[in-house]
Amino acid sequence: MKLSIFITLFISISTSYVAASSLDPIIPYLSVHSQNYSATCPVNQILHDLDGDSLSRGEFAYTHNQLEIGTELSGWTIGVFQRYDYLMQFSNDTARYMYQKNNDIGIDANEEYEIYLQANHLRSNGIGIGYKYSFSEKLSSKLRLNLLRSSDMTDGIITGDLSTSDDSYSSDLELDYVYGEDSILGRPPENISGYGYSIDIDFEWAVNDNLNMLFEGRDLLSRLRWDNITATQAVATTNTIALGDNGDVDLRPAISGVEYYKDHTQKLPARYLINGRYKVTRGYELGAEIFAVDKYIFPRILANWNYGELYLNSSYDFKAEAIGVGFSYGYIDMQLKLDSLNIEKANSIEFALNFSYPL
Repeated sequence: MKLSIFITLFISISTSYVAASSLDPIIPYLSVHSQNYSATCPVNQILHDLDGDSLSRGEFAYTHNQLEIGTELSGWTIGVFQRYDYLMQFSNDTARYMYQKNNDIGIDANEEYEIYLQANHLRSNGIGIGYKYSFSEKLSSKLRLNLLRSSDMTDGIITGDLSTSDDSYSSDLELDYVYGEDSILGRPPENISGYGYSIDIDFEWAVNDNLNMLFEGRDLLSRLRWDNITATQAVATTNTIALGDNGDVDLRPAISGVEYYKDHTQKLPARYLINGRYKVTRGYELGAEIFAVDKYIFPRILANWNYGELYLNSSYDFKAEAIGVGFSYGYIDMQLKLDSLNIEKANSIEFALNFSYPL
């Protein structure tokens, strides 16, 4: 019901407004955005099943990657995109256990592991329709509706405990998740299909000649509907299994549960950005910024320079310990943020490229 109202509103306004503004230039654009962060290890190490150096303490990892092409006309934008998103939240014990298991180190004896892993993963494509409206010369807003289609997802949680002694261990785990491919219990994959939407909202406010404020909200409201999707609810219990000389265990738990089909609604983690920039001199400004994904907050400071058509910017992210640099010139804008010049060692990797050219 909510989605149909938004679609009707966008279509009715765009038809009348674009028809009245047919002389405005058409501006095709290309946008690439890749944002990746891991609190425990380099992003590259996650992609290689944690193979590598020991992990730092941390409780989440996320990524948002999106490629989009589209066009802008009279304040309206319409684009087609592909995107890949995940947010993984976990306990330190879970990360430590997975690292030891994947690197054949053997789990620690006489330890209590608190197992917690919540995963929200989605690969999708779709269409985005947006409109920018100026309330006045100083205040503007942009509303965007993203229509999503997906055939690849995971949404669920594993919780429980694992206890070890000198020569044995026991575990009690609960699993509840929906998926396209079961990577835990090996259920044969089946074709799935989900449809939904997400909504983005921006506000930009020139408070005075020197101070500017910006708010960007991505996926502030989102719903993806999956009908008759594969799902599993199970309890896995293992008691008094011997440990090997190097701590290896042969995990063959007694599993009781059900594999079934269900209707499921998936929500994407919301992303927010709030920043303020103050013009210190004619070509130089300082600022502060807060970026957040779900409940995780990244505070940043900014310094920007302007030389005619060339705009240079820099930033430092205190949580990710990452330095960002970028530039805008003419029809191109590029940004890069890293916490290490060695990509394979970087826990934070962000890249953005925007290109547009008026016809």
